[in-house]
Amino acid sequence: MMPSLVLDPPPGFQPARGFHGFIRHADRASIVLRELPAPLPELTAGFEDPLRAAEQGLELLDVQELEVEGRPGKWFTFSRNGEAEPWRQWTLALDLGEQTALITAAVPAEVADRDEAVLRAALTGVRRQPGAADDLFGGLGFRVEAGDWAHSRRVGEMVMLGDRDPVTDPDGAVAVGASASEGMRIVNRERFAVKRLYDHVFKVFELRSHGPIEVAGLHGFRTVAEVESLQDAYEDQRRLVAQVVLFAETDYFVAWVETDLEDLRAVERFDGIVQSFVRVDEQGNPVRDAVHPPEAATAILDEAFELVLRYPEDDAASLGERIVGGRSDLDRQWAESYAAEALFLRQSVDSLAPVFDGPPGTPFHLETVLRQRYPGFGEPTYERAIHHAAEDTA
Repeated sequence: MMPSLVLDPPPGFQPARGFHGFIRHADRASIVLRELPAPLPELTAGFEDPLRAAEQGLELLDVQELEVEGRPGKWFTFSRNGEAEPWRQWTLALDLGEQTALITAAVPAEVADRDEAVLRAALTGVRRQPGAADDLFGGLGFRVEAGDWAHSRRVGEMVMLGDRDPVTDPDGAVAVGASASEGMRIVNRERFAVKRLYDHVFKVFELRSHGPIEVAGLHGFRTVAEVESLQDAYEDQRRLVAQVVLFAETDYFVAWVETDLEDLRAVERFDGIVQSFVRVDEQGNPVRDAVHPPEAATAILDEAFELVLRYPEDDAASLGERIVGGRSDLDRQWAESYAAEALFLRQSVDSLAPVFDGPPGTPFHLETVLRQRYPGFGEPTYERAIHHAAEDTA
């Protein structure tokens, strides 16, 4: 089944696989279509508040009121400066009654003037597909078995399942979503997964379990942790969180549940949802990706770090050429991504070594810190990193 929002993309944009929208692979420009369960004034209030917009890495440049097919809306122009290069973002917010349509286009700032008119024409041409059936998973690129949950809601690129309305009462509800981007080459998937959990809670007290997982041909990591929640209703309480991140070649999928500390049944139901996950194409047919499994990725990362130490003057491009030269299973972009991750570890070691110089086994020991903050590498790399730090501080 097709999602209800459709538009005709500009030349160069292709249907995205990990979210409802389109992507221009040459520069990762994207168009994302979402329907959110909130009225227009409530949803856009944060866009017009400079402080709230800044929390999302956005600077509001302009806002205009308009109508599309008789529906009132607003056209926002933002600058996104929190990334390696500046981006320009345009968001069309349309009043759908109890819901709001958000259609967002983002391009590198250097092509913003060239692309603005054609993207505005495409976004304001959005329409609701006549007779389109409500499909919980339409355009998301994945499906799960909803099972016996009493409520199910679609929020952007995420599906939420709960015994109560999961939007107003998310306690114990399972959320499964696709990344709202495509073209990302995440080489250290374990570090990405751990960092994502830390970014979505106020504090992590303890990791109850953490390890690799494979579902429907996708590799990833499953983590269960005791945390302090970001939800105001549970301030200063220990909560239980379970997260699974599954990685495709250039996008990823996340499943999440937060519940009471001893609510293990919620975690069991969460695991059942995860095991039912399947990636699908536009026709709903299962899709499998040929991505590097964790063991292979770790081996390439270890090789990249060894080259970083051997050729300290090389940048990621030069190191990528050295990696590709010895392998047939990597293209140049992947190799450069592995090299960049290895360079990042070396730079982190150089900056942390003077600070974390405590005895082994303590929270202030460099190796302990590296293993916690920069997982995903193999034993030889941590040993080489410690030896490198000792040589530099000698």
